Amino acid sequence: MDIMLLQMEISSLQREVEMKTTAEPWTVTRILKDPSLRLPIFLVCIIQFGQQMSGINVVFYYSNSIFRDAGLGITGAQYATLGTGVANIAMALVSVPVMSSLNRRCVLLTSIYLCLGCLSVLCISILLIHLSSSMPIVCTVTVLAYVVFYGIGLGPIPYFIGSELFDIGPRPVAMALGSVFNWGGNFIVGMMFPTIESIIGAYTFLIFVGFLLILAQIVRIYLPETRGRNTMDVAASVSQGFKSRPNYVGVA
Repeated sequence: MDIMLLQMEISSLQREVEMKTTAEPWTVTRILKDPSLRLPIFLVCIIQFGQQMSGINVVFYYSNSIFRDAGLGITGAQYATLGTGVANIAMALVSVPVMSSLNRRCVLLTSIYLCLGCLSVLCISILLIHLSSSMPIVCTVTVLAYVVFYGIGLGPIPYFIGSELFDIGPRPVAMALGSVFNWGGNFIVGMMFPTIESIIGAYTFLIFVGFLLILAQIVRIYLPETRGRNTMDVAASVSQGFKSRPNYVGVA
């Protein structure tokens, strides 16, 4: 199967080279004006943006303060932060065989829902931190679980899903736009979290839960399965914009 996919990709590249001398170059304006590309460009951008709005960088930017607020103390917070880094590296290694053997859409949805659950538990555990001596442990385990579940799908998939939704021509521009939304989300979370957290405390994590709920519904309805499929077939399944229902049999 991998050899077949490689051969299809080579054929696509050869076709692109043949068309390059006569075809109009792909630009941001051309992509945004093309009705058949509206849904895939929306998916690429919203998945990249949603990855950051899941709150993952809150864990890495402010993990020490989160763990201290959870009652772990300075030393405990440092070890817990180290644990999140180790978990993130481990999942980067695990995600390689996962991406090779499991369907993208299923993995992404599973990752989103598991992260959503972890954030909900994290919010509750921080709110109840003074009611039970076990809550700091629950908080730490939940954060580590969140990093693991994020690394399964929500971490890697947004970075390459554009290459499977777009044909060769518009692909570079589409993925560049996705990166803009990714870094835009990163900036928003990094800059606004301290202020919002100082106002509403642990309830800040419910904002991330809300974004993940929205992202899950968009992925469930609009994102086609791309693993093992030709990019031309994938592009055709979402060519009708938001009228497309690529995951419903018998619906165009």
